[in-house]
Amino acid sequence: MSLRSLSRLSSLFPTTSRFFRARSFGDHILHTRATTSVTRYQPLSLAHEEKLKEVAASKLRPKQRKRRATSVAQADRDRLPKVVAIPLAETIDLKALLRSRGFLSLYKASYVYKEFDDVLHLMKKEEYSVHKNDRESEFYIFEEGVIVFWNVSIEDRVQLLRGLEEFMVDPYESSIAGQEQDSMPYGFTEEPMSKIKFDCFVLSEDLHKALDKGNEAVLQRLAFSHALAASVKVGVWEELLNLLAETQADVIKELKRGKITWGRQEALKRAGQFADLRNVINIECNLLNEDLYWERDDLQKFYKMTYQHLALDRRITSLNKRLDYCEELVKMVDNNLAHRHASHLEWMIIVLIIIEVFFDCFHYFDSSPKKVEIVDNTKPVEAPTI
Repeated sequence: MSLRSLSRLSSLFPTTSRFFRARSFGDHILHTRATTSVTRYQPLSLAHEEKLKEVAASKLRPKQRKRRATSVAQADRDRLPKVVAIPLAETIDLKALLRSRGFLSLYKASYVYKEFDDVLHLMKKEEYSVHKNDRESEFYIFEEGVIVFWNVSIEDRVQLLRGLEEFMVDPYESSIAGQEQDSMPYGFTEEPMSKIKFDCFVLSEDLHKALDKGNEAVLQRLAFSHALAASVKVGVWEELLNLLAETQADVIKELKRGKITWGRQEALKRAGQFADLRNVINIECNLLNEDLYWERDDLQKFYKMTYQHLALDRRITSLNKRLDYCEELVKMVDNNLAHRHASHLEWMIIVLIIIEVFFDCFHYFDSSPKKVEIVDNTKPVEAPTI
């Protein structure tokens, strides 16, 4: 994973371990090793299957995010097809997925853009498209561990999540995947330009009515999906920072009593956790990187449109400000610990000086006679024998 590992926090900070499970997606999906052979899906128990369906069906109370007001009735929104983004893991091994004959026997997979190999576009193959909905559905898998579904049924989502489990690296718990997922409905318009209106993706009918009509339409939907995937990833970071910040409350209470419960090692670990999270947010994450659109300004505007609609600038700024506060608190505690350590050293030196003065005074005032022995070390030199 190189630098992309928020899970490094779990080894430093035990309370973040509920975010990551080294061998399973949540507590409900069986783990299998990724191989190049045909994938064999292991049967799930009824409880496992139901939990997975809850994730796929968005029944785990996804977090409500503030957006612009919509005047579209909820009943009308429910009838529209949906775009659903689910954070699954820290990363997904796309190269291993492309080598999986079992997974690709069901889906057509391809890189969307030759300069951008961090996302795969997949559609169900014609021979497996039983319903009309199958021919009008697709999904994007981002290497950053997020999957974005376009008009994919709940049953197909469950099947896809089961198939992807073996390619997940440091998967999130199912509760996190359910809580941090996000969705938006989409529809079509006769206008030539796609846009976002009333919290819905409004796609140009001429270009997007058939999802497999052309690569340009796929690229436009990728731009929308890219920003939506970034939004749910930021949601995971927000939840992780909430979890890290919860432990700081106990430290603040102890500081109010004039006590510091941390040691230097603990303060160093906390500083490393916040620095790692800041590095992931501002440098490592490709979902916030617009290099894909370096030569495609026409696509960048769709990404920026969704980016602004989901208030990502404000949320990332808020994350960095909260990290500033947390790091300042850790720095303050570390400075106090360093001062206390220096004070201890000073007192140790003072005590040693006092002990030395005491012994000097004792020898000075001690008038008792001392036994002195004089040893003559001079010996006659004997002549060598011949």
